Amino acid sequence: MDGSGYRCGMRPQDTRALNAVVCVVPLAAPAPDYVQRFAPELRHDRASNGYPMSAQVFYEAMKNYRAGAFRVENTDRATLASGAIPTYYQVRMIGRQTRINYWWFSAYQHACFAGQGSHNGDWEHVTVILTEDRSAVAAVSYYQHGDHYTRIAGPRAAPCTPDGVGRCSGPRGFPMNGTHPVVYSGKYAHGSYHDSNSFGPPGPTECAQFGDYRNPASSADYLQSWRNLVDLDGNQEPWINDDRTASWAWGPDGMSTHPTQRSPVDAEHAASCTGSAMFGVANAGCYQSECLAGDDQAFDTCLKECKSDYTNMGLTCNKGRCPWEWSVYARNKYNFNYKIPAQDAGLIRRRNTGSEWNLP
Repeated sequence: MDGSGYRCGMRPQDTRALNAVVCVVPLAAPAPDYVQRFAPELRHDRASNGYPMSAQVFYEAMKNYRAGAFRVENTDRATLASGAIPTYYQVRMIGRQTRINYWWFSAYQHACFAGQGSHNGDWEHVTVILTEDRSAVAAVSYYQHGDHYTRIAGPRAAPCTPDGVGRCSGPRGFPMNGTHPVVYSGKYAHGSYHDSNSFGPPGPTECAQFGDYRNPASSADYLQSWRNLVDLDGNQEPWINDDRTASWAWGPDGMSTHPTQRSPVDAEHAASCTGSAMFGVANAGCYQSECLAGDDQAFDTCLKECKSDYTNMGLTCNKGRCPWEWSVYARNKYNFNYKIPAQDAGLIRRRNTGSEWNLP
């Protein structure tokens, strides 16, 4: 036991299961109410090879590793409901807006096809953006190994142009379980998504950004992350302090993702999405991002809403009587990797002041 009160020891006869490490974790201050209230429900594929676990368990095994085979992972689905699995979080403010990163640590990613894609130390996360008054979720950004896309809450009355095409082809926004955003975890690569995916062609798409399977069977596949929240700005688990200045990889043949070094307000989390509109393959995330609230979604662009005294005519905004007092302007277009607004306008409500028309 060190000065923090944390005690952890490996059982050498078993390094595959979550209970391979016996730990006593010090008490910590509870997470803020809004962090608990809007923490995601993480839903896993019914045939997942592994589940999240404590990063400290893995960290202790990694420090004791010398040579030879290395494998630490949680393969016990029952731990999802037990409350034993930590969800790591970090809160940052932009003005009055609150953004929260929620992270999960999977110790091992299995190969997707032909032995490709396997590695240790698999961190994945989402960013939950709250309304200015912290009364609701305004948007969620979903991440998959560096790629990501953003879904917008709030009014979705603006029509698609045309409806049923491209980004307008599926349900809008993101699902909720009460106050908790529902997040689907990929079967192989553990990426985070706003919807399920029960079928895809075999091969490379199984590990692709939007092609991974995510098909839960029942609530037994759900992790209620608000039951065990660990602050990445605290010191509840000793690995957190070491991670803040780390440049090492998480395990032999592991990833170098360090969640303490990736703030919810850094450049990575500022834009809405990256990638291309190629459904089902790598870098497809931009295809799943949405336009700001009030704007129309076209196949490959967003069309900014018409000002309040103009009528939406599709590609133009019109007012007055022709030919007298007639005014028309083409609707501004923007693409899907816009900077996420740091205010409610554009996220949960439409623009209503002059300065808000500068969005996105």
